[in-house]
Amino acid sequence: MDELPISPAGKCTRMGFKFGDNGPHISRTMMLEDISRCLDVLPIDAKRPDYQTAIVGQNILGKNTEATRKESFRRLRELYGLDSALPLFSLYRQLDVLDRSARPLLSLLMACVRDPLLRATMPVIIGAKEGETMGAEHFNAALTKAFPGHLKEKIRAATARHIASTWEQSGHLNGRATKTRARVNVRPSALVMALILGGVQDIHGAALFGTQWCQILDINAVQARGLASQAHREGLLDLRAIGDVVEVSFPRFAETLSAGGDHGA
Repeated sequence: MDELPISPAGKCTRMGFKFGDNGPHISRTMMLEDISRCLDVLPIDAKRPDYQTAIVGQNILGKNTEATRKESFRRLRELYGLDSALPLFSLYRQLDVLDRSARPLLSLLMACVRDPLLRATMPVIIGAKEGETMGAEHFNAALTKAFPGHLKEKIRAATARHIASTWEQSGHLNGRATKTRARVNVRPSALVMALILGGVQDIHGAALFGTQWCQILDINAVQARGLASQAHREGLLDLRAIGDVVEVSFPRFAETLSAGGDHGA
């Protein structure tokens, strides 16, 4: 379901995408509380060793043991990159600073970029109606379809539970014992992230407004274009439309997006 026309060795990987049939959701959720602490404490230009020092050495996450601190760093690194030299992580941090109320959705988008297991369940959320009851079994089925025979039953079931928790943290699911599909409130900065992810996939023009990245924000192409107009007024992107021809560019983040190199993602 990746819808990624570029090979894993190409532009997507250089920008920060991860591919394969494993991911940190085997043992963790998207860890929104922990990544939020990192974003609040570390400067926007922090490199990976800075995050390691803060998480493992200074214990900014308040973990009880060194082993837990090291594991938390490893999983957060896998989920987000934790390095300003990684273009999509740098973009994530810049957009978070501009609008911290968008953090849950920005974090969700970044986690989907980095974890193929979570990414495989995006169609489940996109296809669910508001108010529909949803459980871990829905995500279990999606994992079985996307990775047939790969995960053992117990591991797949645990992964599905972690994924369900992530969709709850992002606001897509509500409820305790019984979870239902909720509609998220998308901010312009989250839309910018979604549009840039489409651009990384070599999708351009009006087609950017209909990608899975916009759909996961609970907006259709018309709504995405309207929100893009707001983002344009806020200086987050440039939007030009002449008839059916649409051009979307991101001069504010041009330096970040041109930095895609080998960063050991």
